[in-house]
Amino acid sequence: MRVVLFAVFVIASFLFLREPSFSSTSCVMQVETTPVSGAAVYVRHGQSKKYERIKSKTTPASLDLPCGAKVDIRVHKSAGPFLVWEGAQSAVSAPKGGKARISIPMWSRFEWGSAILVVAILGFAALGVFIGKLAKEAQEARQEAKAVRMSVDELLTEAFAIANVPIPSDKRIERYQILRLIGKGGMAAVYKVMDDKGGIFALKIPSVEGLQDQDFVTRFKRETELGQRLSCPNIVRIVGGGEYRAIGIEKVPYLVMEYVDGDPLDKQLPRGRILPIKESFRIIQAIAGALQYAHGKGVIHRDIKPQNVMINRKREIKVMDFGIAKSSALSSLTVTGTALGTPIYMSPEQLNSKTVDVRTDLYALGIVFFQLLTGRVPFEGEDSLKVTPAHLTQPTPRPSSLAPTIPRNVDDLVLKLLEKDPNQRFQSAVEFVDSLYRVQQTLN
Repeated sequence: MRVVLFAVFVIASFLFLREPSFSSTSCVMQVETTPVSGAAVYVRHGQSKKYERIKSKTTPASLDLPCGAKVDIRVHKSAGPFLVWEGAQSAVSAPKGGKARISIPMWSRFEWGSAILVVAILGFAALGVFIGKLAKEAQEARQEAKAVRMSVDELLTEAFAIANVPIPSDKRIERYQILRLIGKGGMAAVYKVMDDKGGIFALKIPSVEGLQDQDFVTRFKRETELGQRLSCPNIVRIVGGGEYRAIGIEKVPYLVMEYVDGDPLDKQLPRGRILPIKESFRIIQAIAGALQYAHGKGVIHRDIKPQNVMINRKREIKVMDFGIAKSSALSSLTVTGTALGTPIYMSPEQLNSKTVDVRTDLYALGIVFFQLLTGRVPFEGEDSLKVTPAHLTQPTPRPSSLAPTIPRNVDDLVLKLLEKDPNQRFQSAVEFVDSLYRVQQTLN
């Protein structure tokens, strides 16, 4: 009997204490999310601590749950590497019959861990690319530097060869590094150079032919001496000079002058081009100012011509090349029976190898003035044999005969500069500048 009673007690206790049973019939739970959809659905049943994802289910989703069961639902959606949407609903009861709908609100949050990881990855990738680029550039720079060293040596050798100038034994001239050839003539060449402090200058060197002419070498050295005595804004400044050792030649003279970033006047005067009167006056006034200064120092240029007048990028005028200048402080270099200068721009007395003075420079200035106003020189010829008689005997044409817009007083000014008798010309640069100013006032 006691055994029977014990069995009844155990069965009754079991029936009283066990969880309520639910129908095994499946019920449908419709899950939606706001404000976004497409979230993955995770469900946790009863006392389970682990959420399990419903396979391939994204909201809106229909969940098949035991009718009457209570579940916890969590939804999750990634929006890029840094942002996630999350939502959750606890103790959701499945309907005991039919269908039910539940809307789960979602909130966004910034995923710092993902952001830091992505930024770190991108940073390391960029660093790797940057280091690789630097390494490649360094290698290319080394190759280019090697090529440049070779090409510079070749270019310098070629630059000296083209100008037929003695090549320095170490491709440098004292403290000056040769950069490039600026210009060359039959007797000398000019190079753009840089000194040890980074200063840019022009350096002039006699050619091999020039070194064989002792008179030219003497004039070259005198140009350095004379130039250093002249300090005028309208005269190219001579910095200094010296001698260097060349391959096969013990001593080669050179002179260093300021570098003028521009072009000589003759490049702006192709045949037939006429400058405006105002610009012509400005250029002539600047050249006359340079002559006035040089004459005051006892120096006569003797080779005024467009090729010896530089115009820089600021349109400033600079007179250069005092290579055949005559100085009252130094003995004359003119050899008896020899005329120094450029025949087209030479005065009659200069062509006759007579004694010259400041009025010779004024005659040459008159030729340049004529050329600026008319686009041509008053006397032309293929050589000095044809030009010389014209300078000595032919009447000078009026500029207005070639350019009719030129006023008469400008005609008279140019013709007085070009008088064949020096005594009939302006007697000084000062006198000419005064007359130039007065005529200019009438034009204004």
